[in-house]
Amino acid sequence: MKLKTKKVTRRLPEYQKIKELFETAYPLDERFPMWQLRLLQLLNRKIDFLAFYDEENLVGAAYIVYTDRMAIPLYLAVDAKLRSKGYGAFILTQLKRRYLGRPLTVESEVIDKAADNYEQRRRRMTFYERNGFKETGWFLTDSSGKYALLSTAHNFSGKDYEEALLSFTHRLYKTTVTSV
Repeated sequence: MKLKTKKVTRRLPEYQKIKELFETAYPLDERFPMWQLRLLQLLNRKIDFLAFYDEENLVGAAYIVYTDRMAIPLYLAVDAKLRSKGYGAFILTQLKRRYLGRPLTVESEVIDKAADNYEQRRRRMTFYERNGFKETGWFLTDSSGKYALLSTAHNFSGKDYEEALLSFTHRLYKTTVTSV
C-alpha cells in the first residue's frame, strides 16, 4: 500500500471532512480549533498539515510540528470506518520517511485503569509501540491532562521536545514537560 499526501488547505475538496475527522477523533479539550491550526501553520514554516489518500479516498490526516532535531505529529487521525486496516501504521511509516533523520515523538494519554477510556488508552499505547515508539520517561502536562511522550529517538531530549512545542504554540498555552 502506498498512500498519497496532499497539503491541507481550505481549498482542498475534503477540507470539511478533515475538520470533522479531527473533531470526532479528539475531544474538545485536547484540540485546537481548525482556524487556529491553520493560523499557526501560516506563522510557522515548520508545520505540515497533511491529508493521506488511498487512491482518491481520504483515509486520514496529520498535523506535524518539526524542527531540525525532531518531528511531532500533534494530531494524527484515521477515518473511523477505516481504522484497524493498517492505515495508521502506513501514515506513521510515511512520516518517518518524510522526516528522515528526525525522530518522531507523540503524546499518548497516561494509562490509568480508573480512566473511563482505559481500554482506548491501552490500545493506543500498544499501537505506537508496535510502530517503533518507546516510552521516554518524559510527560507533557497541560490543561487537558497528563500525556506520556513516546519517541522513535534513541536518545530522547525533553529540551528538544519543549523547544519544538514552543515553536508551535508561540507560548499561547501553558504546558509543562517533565521526566520521571
